[in-house]
Amino acid sequence: MLQNNRLGGIPAEALWELPGLQSLRLDANLISLVPDRSFEGLTSLRHLWLDDNALTEIPVRALSHLRALQAVTLALNRIGRVPDYAFWNLSSLVVLHLHNNRIRHLGAHSFEGLQNLETLDLNCNQLHEFPLAIQTLGRLQELGFHNNNIRAIPEKAFLGNPLLQTIHFYDNPIQFVGRSLNGATDIQEFPDLRGTTSLESLTLTRAGLQRLPPGMCQQLPRLRVLELSHNRIEGLPSLRGCQKLEEIGLQHNRIWEVRADTFRELTFLRSLDLSWNAIRSIHPEAFSTLRSLVKLDLTGNQLSVLPLAGLGGLVHLKLRGNRALSQAFPKDSFPRLRTLEVPYAYQCCAYSGCPGFFTASGLRGPQHPPPDAQDPPRRTLADRAESRYDLDPEELQLEMEEPRPQPAVQCSPAPGPFKPCEHLFESWGVRLAVWAVVLLALLCNVLVLLSLSVAGPGPLPPAKFVVGALAGANALTGLSCGLLASVDALTFGQFAEFGARWEGGPGHVAWLTFADGLLYCPVAFLSLASALGLLPVTPEAVKAVLLLVLPLPACLNPLLYLLFSPHSREDLRRLRPCWGGPREPSSCDSTQALVAFPDVELTAEASETHGLPSGALVPRQQPGGLKLEGGHVAEPEGTRFGQQPPSRDGGRAQGTPEASPAGQGRASGGGFQSSGLASGV
Repeated sequence: MLQNNRLGGIPAEALWELPGLQSLRLDANLISLVPDRSFEGLTSLRHLWLDDNALTEIPVRALSHLRALQAVTLALNRIGRVPDYAFWNLSSLVVLHLHNNRIRHLGAHSFEGLQNLETLDLNCNQLHEFPLAIQTLGRLQELGFHNNNIRAIPEKAFLGNPLLQTIHFYDNPIQFVGRSLNGATDIQEFPDLRGTTSLESLTLTRAGLQRLPPGMCQQLPRLRVLELSHNRIEGLPSLRGCQKLEEIGLQHNRIWEVRADTFRELTFLRSLDLSWNAIRSIHPEAFSTLRSLVKLDLTGNQLSVLPLAGLGGLVHLKLRGNRALSQAFPKDSFPRLRTLEVPYAYQCCAYSGCPGFFTASGLRGPQHPPPDAQDPPRRTLADRAESRYDLDPEELQLEMEEPRPQPAVQCSPAPGPFKPCEHLFESWGVRLAVWAVVLLALLCNVLVLLSLSVAGPGPLPPAKFVVGALAGANALTGLSCGLLASVDALTFGQFAEFGARWEGGPGHVAWLTFADGLLYCPVAFLSLASALGLLPVTPEAVKAVLLLVLPLPACLNPLLYLLFSPHSREDLRRLRPCWGGPREPSSCDSTQALVAFPDVELTAEASETHGLPSGALVPRQQPGGLKLEGGHVAEPEGTRFGQQPPSRDGGRAQGTPEASPAGQGRASGGGFQSSGLASGV
């Protein structure tokens, strides 16, 4: 055990007296040179670690003395080439690690003599050509040469490796393969794997593959794991011949369709990852024969319908990102399900304990798995031991333990107050209050708009225009609330069945757009209070505020205007001719009267205090009324505020003093006359 020291070399004859040594660790040192006779006396050595040193070449002569050696690692050094016959005397060697070096060249006979080699690791080097030297390794089972600069895979590259089970050659800039496979000059189809009938695991990612050959499974009949993610594959051939496949990874490709024969008769397939493709359609029978499938990932596709045939044994199902997929997934369709990810929260209602949600049979009732789901097929321990691909603990428990009560399904996104399962309005109090707000808002605002519409010909005065605009906006708010109330009534008790269509439809978008512009103080207060932790605000409280407090101005504004504004009563009297009643003359213009009489008096007092010029009060046609004349507020002739007007026969009212000269004429100044106002106070 000499690892993690600062050894700069191995002194000759230092280890000669250890003929029984079987394991020697010299890794993590600074060894740059291994003398030829360093291992001459180690006749029983089986495992040798020389990784993480400063070697620049293979110690060929030193290794030739280790005929019993079974595993050697020369990784993490600075080796630049592997010469011919570098390991010629290591006939017992089983594992050879050469990864993370600087190897650019391999001789055609570099691995000559390694009759029993099963694992060869050439990953993370600087190879520019495919290592043809592997053709002499007749017992090779695992080969790795990923993260190199290999651009071509020649014809019959693996013809001399009939026992090869695992190949890793991803992250290479592969541009073409041998014509014996597809007649192409670029990497559009699968590489030539003839002679690899024992291959069990194949990983080929980020290689730019566009197609898979139709006869791929004839070359790989024992394949169990196929990882082809992050390529450009658009279409899938039939994988019917790969009947031992257990795991398929095709995520991050360009697949747009899954045909009926693509995965037919893959009875051992347990995991299928088709996420982040462009799949628009899946044949109804595409999964019907996948009896062992427990994981299906279709995240980030463009599905509108998911066929359920053959998916009864699923444990994990992922469907996020399929915005057009709004179908319901009944609980009794997936009796063994543990994890479910769907596009909309409403699709989780069947798994969230909603007591009244519909099952697949259309009958309401408690959610229990069907009888046949309580006795799922289980594999024996011997079968489990043969599998090299472990499952989650939940799946292992599901397969090997006795049947037990089904745990709750973890479904996301979970329903909540803003994405309910049964009722859009979950409380009768909220429901009745919303209907009251809707009726008052529509009735009062329509009444205000009608009263303003018969005000007379010509454009509306600015004040009335503002009142009309507010009434129109409030009416639209009431109409929006009425739309929500109508949806609640039409989907009463079954909102989850329509929730996905409602959320993705134009009505919901319109409501969101309208509501975003009407987030008043209560909503802002509750949001800030919840964010700052000042008040424990629940989603139910926020929902009640949005449904009740937010649209309250829509009905309160016109109601207060109709009840407490004297001008509204005058405008309403104008509607009487339209309803068949006599029309009474108006004593004052309601637009001008928006500024009340006391305001005029206060204005006059202010002018007197600050020395403003006074103005005469000019009489109006009707007695006792004010009028605008020449830009001045006028008073009837011979009168002042607080005095009786003269009678029609020219006399004065009894008990009325003589009008002062200041009150009879018109001043030229254009201001209010202080004496006239003073006598009326």
